[in-house]
Amino acid sequence: MPIVGFSYKKIEIGRSDLKSGGQISTSLNIKKIEQEKLPIGNSEDVVNFNFEFKIKYGDLGDAIFLGSVLYMENPERVKEIVSSWTDKKQVIPEVMTEVFNFILFKVNILGLELEQEMNLPPHIKLPRVKPEQMNQKNNSEIHEAS
Repeated sequence: MPIVGFSYKKIEIGRSDLKSGGQISTSLNIKKIEQEKLPIGNSEDVVNFNFEFKIKYGDLGDAIFLGSVLYMENPERVKEIVSSWTDKKQVIPEVMTEVFNFILFKVNILGLELEQEMNLPPHIKLPRVKPEQMNQKNNSEIHEAS
């Protein structure tokens, strides 16, 4: 079933006065999972995943993103997801994979934008051109398969 909602509750990013900072690390944690009614329409049951995504830039600074993802499923599956979290702090792998990938897609894009504004290094590896990728006949273009 689809993800039907995403929102940030808090975004915080800070930078120290240092010129270099060490190793960059990230972490993504689900803080709470609860069942709720969709705030619009027919009032379907959804699972609300509250998350925390952190970026540590060594001594240079850090960033934190708090938010939630609304995941729609049939009522039995919603109860199964919530009770599995309540009992064992675990979620069905297929559901967790979809939710994590969605969160990472959203926070990585915003994180890169904020890092640029704050003069912090990117927390993910960005593509870079190497001399062997250059077209020898026309060095004003490159080709890269994705």
